[in-house]
Amino acid sequence: MRRFLLPPGLIPNIQKGFSSSAATSASVSPSAISRHDKHQLKTSFSQIRRMTNQSDHAWANILYRYDKGNFGFKNCVKSEFIHSLSLDETLAHATNLKLALGDEAEHFFGVLPDNGNKLSSVFGAIQQTFGAEYLYPSVVEQAAHLFYLTIKDHPFIDGNKRIAVDLCVHFLTKNALTPINKNMNEFRKSLAYHALYAAISKEKDHSFSLLLDFLTTSLEYTKVNDNN
Repeated sequence: MRRFLLPPGLIPNIQKGFSSSAATSASVSPSAISRHDKHQLKTSFSQIRRMTNQSDHAWANILYRYDKGNFGFKNCVKSEFIHSLSLDETLAHATNLKLALGDEAEHFFGVLPDNGNKLSSVFGAIQQTFGAEYLYPSVVEQAAHLFYLTIKDHPFIDGNKRIAVDLCVHFLTKNALTPINKNMNEFRKSLAYHALYAAISKEKDHSFSLLLDFLTTSLEYTKVNDNN
């Protein structure tokens, strides 16, 4: 059963209109409610009707698309150009994130265990080509693989999940993709949950498909960044 709150201050205003004897009565005299309060009541119930009749069914659409097979890769569109990340750029971001997190980032956060061999392999997998074309030809696909492989391949001694979120956001932003709702904090928080699911999932297909679908349905292009 849904509960809806009336506008703040409305109930006290109504109670002022009761006589002392009517305060204990189950009925309310229409004259006890001011014209202003009647307007507030009417506005409130109009809002309730809109909420019940036009509820957000985005969650149901996600499940519907999954059942129909219209999920993940099927929503990716080839990008005309992709601004890639360099190893130096990646390491700089890991270092900056470590400084920003302060005590939450321990000594080995963002440190490479093997002179960067695993990290180089991650970038090699993301940027591999076939017939002079990227195997993953969209920004979203490359972002998803960057995110997933940073978590699963552990190119850093510590902090892989947090670095994965930060790198994914930076890579998307560098390629002019930002959250549709403009709320980057909520976007990062959602990515954090996807990072946890990817970390504990034993099968790539499940967690990766959810990640990819989340990215394709949550992002939009902004103005092209010509400085990269």
